[in-house]
Amino acid sequence: MTSSQVAADYSRPIQLMFAQKPRIGTIHSVFRKAVNITLGDTMLALLCNDLPRMPNGVRLPPVVAKELLPQLRPGMEVWIGNERLLIPTRNFSLHLPGTPAWEPRPDIGAYRWNRETVAQHVRLLAHYLANRHQQEGLAPLVGPLLLGQRKPGQETPLARMALPKLRMLELASWRQDIAGVEEATRGLAGLGPGLTPSGDDALAGFTSIMALLSPQLSADGASRGR
Repeated sequence: MTSSQVAADYSRPIQLMFAQKPRIGTIHSVFRKAVNITLGDTMLALLCNDLPRMPNGVRLPPVVAKELLPQLRPGMEVWIGNERLLIPTRNFSLHLPGTPAWEPRPDIGAYRWNRETVAQHVRLLAHYLANRHQQEGLAPLVGPLLLGQRKPGQETPLARMALPKLRMLELASWRQDIAGVEEATRGLAGLGPGLTPSGDDALAGFTSIMALLSPQLSADGASRGR
């Protein structure tokens, strides 16, 4: 008998996957609290409820995640469509809840942004990240980059490789130095461990912020949306 469960919440972009006719996907990778599923050229993430939401994500209730995730393995077949996600080898079926979907795309136009507001939020975020006891990835470098602070554990091999390229990206983008931006990007792309390396995460965040808030961040106030 198939166990039918309801997700805790979900992001708006994955609604179409569940609404369409059933398609076959494959479990790509399995982690302790997350599973990535490939469906064509799209990736869907099944997440524990205590993890942050993701743009293409479905979060599972704690009991469901605890029972299901340890049973999953890369390569397993997954069917998605007709309003459910089905893992046949585990007799598991997941449906979306009736609550509204989470919208991952911020409505930037709804706010009155200016340089002072953006700078204030940057400082708050920098202090938050600098004070977290996190040794992995590039988050600990927020202190040296924005606050002029250093904490024990920042001089990791990853930090030593990334920090010069991050500084180069910051300066080159401010000067509109395309060659410098390209050099910094080549140095950061693929840098670090993980399914999405830390350097890729940094570049994705950089391009997103420049596309959304570049008039408040750029030297000339022009948009960098393209």
